Amino acid sequence: MRCSTPGPDEVRILTLWEPWASLISLGLKKFETRSWGTKYRCRLAVHAAQRKPSAPDISIWVQALKLGNHPLYCQQPAIDLLRCQSYGAIAALSQIVNCLEMWDSTVYGPPMPPRRRGIDISTVPALEKLVGDWREGRFAWQLENTVHLPKPIPYKGGQGLRRLQNEAVLSAISAQVEEAIGC
Repeated sequence: MRCSTPGPDEVRILTLWEPWASLISLGLKKFETRSWGTKYRCRLAVHAAQRKPSAPDISIWVQALKLGNHPLYCQQPAIDLLRCQSYGAIAALSQIVNCLEMWDSTVYGPPMPPRRRGIDISTVPALEKLVGDWREGRFAWQLENTVHLPKPIPYKGGQGLRRLQNEAVLSAISAQVEEAIGC
């Protein structure tokens, strides 16, 4: 699925399993890794799925908090914090600023062919490698300007990158973002 270039005010929504939605919301995950690329370059509502995390997912959550030196790692047990997340809700608003094809210079050697825009897997920080699927030929959606929503907004999830058209939800997101950045 490849999306057409949206208008500047359009918001798309992506549902992610935990802990990945929370890792983006907390600013620890700067790339969403996918098997498909996107031309979409604008706002992205990060939605936490209803699915509860497995034991290996919880282990990744704890390791990511530690590796990212996040203050939550030192508070109550990190496992308890993940169990308390708001599942089935929009947790953050971010922005997709780039979509980079993954390549591995340790296999193919530098540089990447000029006609392709990519990211060298060998240069990806350990934290990103922990929280993403970094394999040759996949895509890394670069996320910036992520704003954590202190009051996650309940919303029904779904597959793929979808348009968010619910005006009440869009207004609730805008209000929390404005409050968070002090507008």
